Amino acid sequence: MAHYGWKPRHSSVMVAPRVRMLAALLLVVVATSLAGSGDALPIKPVQEGALKVCQEAWNFTGWTDVIDCNSTGIFCDNNGNVLKLVLDSVNLMGSIPDALSKLTRLGTLQLSSNQLLGPIPDSIGAIATLSVLDLIGNELTGEIPLSLGNLPLLDTLQLEQNSLSGIIPPVLSQLTNLQHLNLAHNNLSGPIPSALRALTILTHLSLKNNSFNGTLPSGMGTLVSLSYLALDYNALMGPIPMTISGLQNLKSLNLSNNALDGPIPDTISALTSLETLWLHGNQLSESIPAAIGALTNLIELSLSFNRLMGSLPEAISGLTNLTHLGVQRNRLSGAIPDSITGLGASLIYLNMSSNPLNTTMPALLGSLPKLMHLDLSSCQLSGPFPDSFTSLTNLASLQLHNNKLGGFIPTTLAKLLQLNDLSLAGNGLQGILPVELTVLATLRFLDLSLNALSGPIPFSYSALTSLEHLDLSSSNITGGIPDSIAHLSSLTFLDVSLTRIGGSIPMSIANLTNLQELNLVECDMTGYIPEAISALTQLTSLDLGTNRLEGPLPASLGNLLGLRQLSVMNNSLSGPIPPSLGQLPNLVFLALGVNNLSGIIPAQLGNITTLEILGLRHNRLSGSISSSLGRLGALQEMALSRNNLTGTIPEWLSTLTSLQTIVLSSNNLTGAIPKSLSALTSLQSIYLANNQLEGTIPSALGALTLLEVLDVSMNYLQGPIPATFSALTKLRILNVAHNILNGSLPDFLGDFADLYVLDVAENGFNGSLPRQLGQLYQLEFLDLSVNLQLKGIIPPTLGNLTSLYMFNVNETFLQCPDNPLACSAKPDPTSAFCDFCLQFCSICPPQMSPGTVPPLPPFGPVGPGRLPPVSTNATNTTTTSSSSGGLSGGAIAAIVIGLLIVVVTAAGLAYIVITHKSSAPDHEDLLVSTAPQSVGANRQEYERFRPGHV
Repeated sequence: MAHYGWKPRHSSVMVAPRVRMLAALLLVVVATSLAGSGDALPIKPVQEGALKVCQEAWNFTGWTDVIDCNSTGIFCDNNGNVLKLVLDSVNLMGSIPDALSKLTRLGTLQLSSNQLLGPIPDSIGAIATLSVLDLIGNELTGEIPLSLGNLPLLDTLQLEQNSLSGIIPPVLSQLTNLQHLNLAHNNLSGPIPSALRALTILTHLSLKNNSFNGTLPSGMGTLVSLSYLALDYNALMGPIPMTISGLQNLKSLNLSNNALDGPIPDTISALTSLETLWLHGNQLSESIPAAIGALTNLIELSLSFNRLMGSLPEAISGLTNLTHLGVQRNRLSGAIPDSITGLGASLIYLNMSSNPLNTTMPALLGSLPKLMHLDLSSCQLSGPFPDSFTSLTNLASLQLHNNKLGGFIPTTLAKLLQLNDLSLAGNGLQGILPVELTVLATLRFLDLSLNALSGPIPFSYSALTSLEHLDLSSSNITGGIPDSIAHLSSLTFLDVSLTRIGGSIPMSIANLTNLQELNLVECDMTGYIPEAISALTQLTSLDLGTNRLEGPLPASLGNLLGLRQLSVMNNSLSGPIPPSLGQLPNLVFLALGVNNLSGIIPAQLGNITTLEILGLRHNRLSGSISSSLGRLGALQEMALSRNNLTGTIPEWLSTLTSLQTIVLSSNNLTGAIPKSLSALTSLQSIYLANNQLEGTIPSALGALTLLEVLDVSMNYLQGPIPATFSALTKLRILNVAHNILNGSLPDFLGDFADLYVLDVAENGFNGSLPRQLGQLYQLEFLDLSVNLQLKGIIPPTLGNLTSLYMFNVNETFLQCPDNPLACSAKPDPTSAFCDFCLQFCSICPPQMSPGTVPPLPPFGPVGPGRLPPVSTNATNTTTTSSSSGGLSGGAIAAIVIGLLIVVVTAAGLAYIVITHKSSAPDHEDLLVSTAPQSVGANRQEYERFRPGHV
């Protein structure tokens, strides 16, 4: 999307180059008249010697062996004293030598736009005659020397665009003749000295783009001569002082991009000379004061990115010279006042986007005939388009996306013949794409996405030959991509994803030779990927995912040398991965997953050294993991799961030090988990489930302190959970189910504060449950089942787990907690553990004292003393058991009859969920679900990698 803004009228206090050139020519004339006619006037010997030192220090070739008053940049009086040294943009290098202090009559030192290094020497403060010091645009470092306070005649100090640090020395307040002070674009810090209020004839002050903090000095209001003040891009805080009213000669005020708060003071009305007022990017609050209407000379007003409330004041009509008004990203509400029509003679830019106006489309904006840019996006506007908008014949950009507009796209938009940017995305628009828009010959950007538009793309849209960006995604358009799209030769962006456009990719797409991004995700495409797509040599992103494309992946895709993203995932593509993809030198993202691709992983993929994401999961790839992938030093995520890969997990993975995610689940990998994976200290996710891995879980993995997901389930791993895992405090998912692990469950599991899945089912763990598990307040899924040596009392601390969605202790010898009734007082009764207690532990009659637990009855095939699993959710809470005593035979029968078996196929996980029903289940009770539905809607399945991408 095109973005329109404006730049400050006074973006710098640097003298314009043309003015400088004229000044330099004038100086030449003056110097010539001073020196008289005839031979060049020699420079006094001491001063000439000082200049020779400078010549050598700066490696300056613009001077010869003889330096006189006619030499470049040197201006003298009749006595051979150097009055001015002006060497702008002459490639000076090195430091500023102390020898300059010997130019005892120097009035101007101007060395801007060079490559001077090092500090500003203290010796400059000895040049008492200096009135202009201009060192803009060098690479100077260090602090501003205190000696500059010794220059009583200085009227211009320009140090912008260097790397100076430290504070503004208060001694600068002694420069009472100073008119221009420019310290912008440095690394200066600390508060703005209140002593600067002594500079009463200062006209220009620029301190922008530094790291100044503290509040705005209230004494700044004494700078009555100031016409330009720029303090933007610092860390200033606190309110705008009321004393700002003293700056009555101010024409430009820029306080943007700080942390100022509080209201805009009413006293701002005293700044009647103000032409530019920029306060955006702060934390200003309350309403926009009506006093702002007194600024009748104002041309640009930017109050965006604050916390302003209320509506635009009626007094805004007084800003009759205003051309630019930006109030976007605030908290303004209500209707736009009628008085805004008073700006009709001047206003060309209006941006009120991202405010909760929550009103109808304002018809009165049709009274602003000079308007060229109108942005009312994300304003909760509703209703139809006003007919009055047809009066905005100068409009070049119309941004109305993310509102609640309804009805059809008005055909009257065709009257806005200057329009080059139109965004109506994210509304409730319906109907067909209007053919009338084809008259907008200058249209470059068209975004109609996220609407309910239907029908085909009109053939006549081929007339929009200036169009560069076309987004029709997330709509109901149909009819295929027309061949006429070939006429849109300027197109750089085309997105018809998430539509029902259907059909095949047309061969004519080859004519879009300027296309850089093509997004056809999930738009019901069929057929083959045409070879013609290889003609789009400017492509940087090609996404054809989630369609019904079939056939081979064209080898000619290897000709798209600018490609950075290639995704064809979730189709029915077959055949091998073309080795030619290894020719894509800029590829960062490669997603070929969920297809029927077969064969080996081509060694040539290892040539794509820029690759960060590699997704080949869910295909029919075979062979071992190609060692060539060890050359992918930038790789962050590798997803090769659900293939037929064999061999061992390669040791060379440890060389890919940028890896954050490894997904190798559901293959035929054998051998041990390499200890060398511990070298991948950036790893966040490891998925190795459903292979044939053996040996122990390497204790060295405890070094992966950033790890969030570890899934090694459904293998043949032995031994205990390593003690070194106590360092994995960022774990969110730990799944070691379906192995041959043993030992006790370690207490440190309770330290994993972010854990929401803990699955240790079907192992040989023994002993009792750590009471520390009750500290896992985020836990949603806890499966302890089929560990026949787990025994003892279930810790009542599990009652703290109010987020628990699934709790399974099936086929263990765990027993009810001593005081299960305590759980029933918890604020969230939908916890699976609480339901478990209520169903199978709290079965005593009312007259029994709390905490009295009768013996548990046998439970079906599970055996005596073993407890069934319980799963709940907020909308379907399991029914509690009878409270009239122990479980009767009928109650036991009801439980058995009430089995609802839910098989969860996530990394091989299976469990039984118990609910209570009063009658026998029918076939609809036998459901197949997935882990996200069972664990919680906000959680990802165990083996999930870049959802929607890889």
